[in-house]
Amino acid sequence: MAVASGLSNAAAALDVVERPRRPRRTRENVEARIRAAARQLFADRGYAGTTTREIAHTADVSETLLFRYYGDKAQLFDAVILTPFKQVIQEFTSAQKVAGNPDAPDLYLLVYDLLTQNRDLLSALIVGRPPAEALAGVGQFTFEPFFEAGLAQLEAEYRMRGHEPDFDIAAGIRLSFGMMASAVLMQEWLFPNGGGDRDHLIEVIEVMVTRALRTGRRDKPSIDACGENGP
Repeated sequence: MAVASGLSNAAAALDVVERPRRPRRTRENVEARIRAAARQLFADRGYAGTTTREIAHTADVSETLLFRYYGDKAQLFDAVILTPFKQVIQEFTSAQKVAGNPDAPDLYLLVYDLLTQNRDLLSALIVGRPPAEALAGVGQFTFEPFFEAGLAQLEAEYRMRGHEPDFDIAAGIRLSFGMMASAVLMQEWLFPNGGGDRDHLIEVIEVMVTRALRTGRRDKPSIDACGENGP
């Protein structure tokens, strides 16, 4: 019996020795895993629907380690969603400063591509937006730089033509942005059978927005009592 027990212990010891160990992770690797998991879950489930335990499990790290690196869920959301999108905003406004440059990127192309490339961030911000009190310690995010840059460009165009807009162009800018954001987030629903390729959508959006924001309000045809166009 003692011999059998000894053999069993020896086999167990050998198994421990031969079992491959997981390579030691660097801090950078652990942070990258946490950030990738958090970004994916926040985009899929929103802030309220995501727990730090789920993030840690997806990242294959302990929840204790997650808290050690990022403090709490609000700080993690700020690190992986708010801060990256603020950088997107900064990139957009920097490009707008050279709008007079013939080599500057097309406004609609720039906005559409920025939103498409950061679709998961956009989804987390719009679909799963956390309540203001949840982010009290890390600040708030706003799309105002998008709106302000677009409005400034449009107002400059009206001044160059010597015209005054005959409608609320500030509201028009916001609605145009909403249309592009919806086209990015809902592309599979809007075009379930295809036809929503990037260049085509940008062309259509540009025509729609240009006609609405740059040509101003047009007189509507009169409608007679029978519902037909008047002369």
